[in-house]
Amino acid sequence: MDVRLLGICKNSKTVALSELLVKSTATGNLFLSTETEALPNGKVVGRGEVASCNWTREILVKSDLKICVLSGLYFRRDYVNESGEFVLLRDCLDGKAKNSVIFPKPSFLAEAVPRIFGKVHTFKWISDASKKCHVFFGKTGRIGFGGKRFAVFAVSRGSGFSLKGYVVFAVKQRGAWVTDERILMTRKQR
Repeated sequence: MDVRLLGICKNSKTVALSELLVKSTATGNLFLSTETEALPNGKVVGRGEVASCNWTREILVKSDLKICVLSGLYFRRDYVNESGEFVLLRDCLDGKAKNSVIFPKPSFLAEAVPRIFGKVHTFKWISDASKKCHVFFGKTGRIGFGGKRFAVFAVSRGSGFSLKGYVVFAVKQRGAWVTDERILMTRKQR
């Protein structure tokens, strides 16, 4: 057999006839058809090659995304600071968020996840341009008396919201807000 007719699947490393392999429109890598997925725009990519930015909802090649060390979620690289934090989430923890408003139902988080947010009586939120992605943030108790700042990522789901990634709690140490605790929002906790 002529080796020029062969190709190697990027994921499985399987050698196959080139005509049986599919070229990813995202990277140009070759994949077995069973290891590809079609995007909403009709383009075909290798399984695991792309992910969605949690703020813009753009589907991008993973090399154009970065996982936020605070939330554990993917964001466009230009939305993540040098410390690996989604900038808006860090601004919320630092009390520097602009254009935030008080959430219309102050008891929402306490009712949704009482074990984590039972002491939260009011909080703010910031939304993306489409009003589908949000950061909820606020305080638990009085700062300096055991109170902490928190921030969590949320997505609109029908008439409600779904919390995603980690809830991040921060305490003030030497003038800076330092991550104190992270709790993963699992289906069981929601």
